[in-house]
Amino acid sequence: MLVLHRMRTGFVEERTALVNRLRGLLAEFGVFLPQGIELLRKHLVDRIEDGDNELTGPARQALLGAMSGAG
Repeated sequence: MLVLHRMRTGFVEERTALVNRLRGLLAEFGVFLPQGIELLRKHLVDRIEDGDNELTGPARQALLGAMSGAG
């Protein structure tokens, strides 16, 4: 049982790190998202696809690709 608990804890930590990394990368382009995984899921695609922000094409593609690992 302890092994399962430690594995789950590790997965949660990795997911949190990924979400924070995504938020930080977006902030470098002036795109700000509120904290929280559910809020990220709710707003990320809209913010990445918004043509009015400073994201470049390659940055958009990389962030959308990374999104699949956040869930």
